[in-house]
Amino acid sequence: MRMVIFVYGTTGELIKIAPVVNAIDKEKSLLINTLQQPKLLKKFCSATGFRDDDFVLTNGGKGRRDLQSIGDAAMWGLTLIRKSIAQRLVSKIKKISRQEPTIIIVHGDTMTTVIGAVLAKLSGVPFAHVEAGLRSGSWKHPFPEELDRRIVARLAGSKDMHFPPADHAERALKKEKVKGTIVNTKVNTVADSARWASAIKHKTKLKLPKKYILISVHRNEFLVQSKMVEEFCKVVNGVAEKTPVIFLDHPITKARLTELGLDKMLNNVTRIPKLDYVEMMTALGGCTGIITDSGGLQEEAYYVGKPCIVFREHTERDEGIGENVVLSGINPAKLQSLVSDGYFNKEFKAKKYVSATKVIIETFKKNDYL
Repeated sequence: MRMVIFVYGTTGELIKIAPVVNAIDKEKSLLINTLQQPKLLKKFCSATGFRDDDFVLTNGGKGRRDLQSIGDAAMWGLTLIRKSIAQRLVSKIKKISRQEPTIIIVHGDTMTTVIGAVLAKLSGVPFAHVEAGLRSGSWKHPFPEELDRRIVARLAGSKDMHFPPADHAERALKKEKVKGTIVNTKVNTVADSARWASAIKHKTKLKLPKKYILISVHRNEFLVQSKMVEEFCKVVNGVAEKTPVIFLDHPITKARLTELGLDKMLNNVTRIPKLDYVEMMTALGGCTGIITDSGGLQEEAYYVGKPCIVFREHTERDEGIGENVVLSGINPAKLQSLVSDGYFNKEFKAKKYVSATKVIIETFKKNDYL
């Protein structure tokens, strides 16, 4: 018997590790959920029929909401420590590892990613970092995600594993001389996730126009710049005068717009709650273009062949750059220029790819974890 333990807490993490979880027998795996995003995770699991967690360590933010503020994060962190101690989680993992080979899987660049790596260190078991090695080159962009990735790399020991999704990520890990085994999957697991989600039959009330631009922004380095947020809203509302705009209300984004008094500025825009993943794949497949600061959505746009403007100063991902993806910076004027110049009139083909999940599973088998 072998044991693979997944530690996650956001929909982004679960979306990208779901294909790996699905590829492993249930009795050979455990799911530990930190609930950074309880409401969004519930939507995801409801839409996909994803399995129940084995350990749930918090209730999320205030009122069981997705984390939206520093106060939410602080309380969440304290609860996480308390629940981990109360459930004697480290002791349980140590006991499992004494009986059978055990490894902890973390994903990406969230606070939970760091917590999962720390949990592995405290439990004395190796960890595997899926989507490792992505670097923007600036610790400020994206913040704190760039730091989270670097911390996990620093925590790695000789028995740990890193699964970079591309050559540039592999080079970054080797340049930093990280300890452990590096296995380049060549593609992100989100490609497997999109394929999986697209095959799920799901009843939805989602009604979309025949032609529309999809917008999804939520990153801290953008939202803290109140002037930029206001200018962004002006541009988006202007775009919506000519082409329908579907604006996804991430909880943190919605709260920030209300705080800044900008809700009325988006009067031409159709705002809808953040979609579950299956609905999101439907919306992505039907749109004429995407404006986002999400690295995951950048990748998905690349695989399905949609023109995408990434509203960030830096991106640690190279999927689509120079093809169907362009970086605008946190620059509303540049965004306006790209849209006005007909960027969303371009057509691109969906990409063919190999399965990153298959590479990860084969690696685990080779190292006697499955």
